[in-house]
Amino acid sequence: MLNPIRLKPAEGEILSSFIIRTSIVTGTDPLGFSGAIWPNKRIWTADIDRAMSDEDLLLLSKATGVEIDTLKSLTLNHALSELFKTTPNTLAAWDWITPISSRNRSRVNGLHYCPDCIRNPTTYFRLNWRIAWNVACETHGNLLSISCPKCNTVISPHLINYHSTDLTSCIKCQYDLTTVEQTMASPKVIKLQKLLNDAMNNKKVSYPWDISDKIEFFATINALTSFIHKTRSVKALAEKLFNSLGTIDSNLTLPPNSKIRFINQPVSERHFILFNCAVLLDMPLNDVRELFREINLRPSLLIQKSSHYFSETFDSIYRSLEKNTHERSKSSKSSKPIKPRTKDEVDKLWNEVQCFL
Repeated sequence: MLNPIRLKPAEGEILSSFIIRTSIVTGTDPLGFSGAIWPNKRIWTADIDRAMSDEDLLLLSKATGVEIDTLKSLTLNHALSELFKTTPNTLAAWDWITPISSRNRSRVNGLHYCPDCIRNPTTYFRLNWRIAWNVACETHGNLLSISCPKCNTVISPHLINYHSTDLTSCIKCQYDLTTVEQTMASPKVIKLQKLLNDAMNNKKVSYPWDISDKIEFFATINALTSFIHKTRSVKALAEKLFNSLGTIDSNLTLPPNSKIRFINQPVSERHFILFNCAVLLDMPLNDVRELFREINLRPSLLIQKSSHYFSETFDSIYRSLEKNTHERSKSSKSSKPIKPRTKDEVDKLWNEVQCFL
């Protein structure tokens, strides 16, 4: 396939966005462009932002003039593969990737976006916007959006056609997505989010709680988000914890379904969870242990279940609480002195036993 126009990926762009923009500059649309490169595949029914085979990337490289390694760097698996102690299967749901849940070419979940960012002359979608801890735009400070506020259609730029290639408009009602009403994110969340992004990209960072390496840090974040999420479903405990942390949010009155994973939660809920994580990470680790003791936190809420992560740091909190609970239980049992029975009680028991002799 001849492509005389050579478009380079933008900084931080995700693979599908690059393919969409390339299709526009060549005078076609994403469906037509992808059909010319992969005539026997319906690539938009899969999550190509996760990963593509080397064979498919080679075809894309020939069509666009972009090297395969560069194209791989636009995928989520490439960005996140170094964060796991045991890398999960490529086709499995990864802990940090927000799903798109395709039904044929239509999607249940759309791409997240920042209304201010897509207003720029070069409109494209960022890889970071598909990673669950990214709930806000670090440049503009607002929470990310995921659908059209007018018709509620999820953002699916791969469905644009050559008659209307404006990526800032809703594909269904043509509403201007740059005019979406915005909610500002907590500076603490943006700070934590930036730390996570910098660590993922192997930049030099200082980890909280004296954590020494990247994998342990992400394992600890994974354990923390799971803990906060589970705590949200226990009303009495949630009130104690969030009041102690000063993170009570009147907009989140209904506890979420604790069976829904972090990656499937809406932006507002993930923002709340990360806000609590940020506050806890700002505290010395010993103060966190003490806080959990003060609110009588059940150690079972700290048990880690992820098969691809295990945080030694978080496990140390669990063990300290479990030991403390065991000692309290042992102390309460031994605090009652054993007193001898009276003569009348012994005689009565003896009379009851005699009938069996």
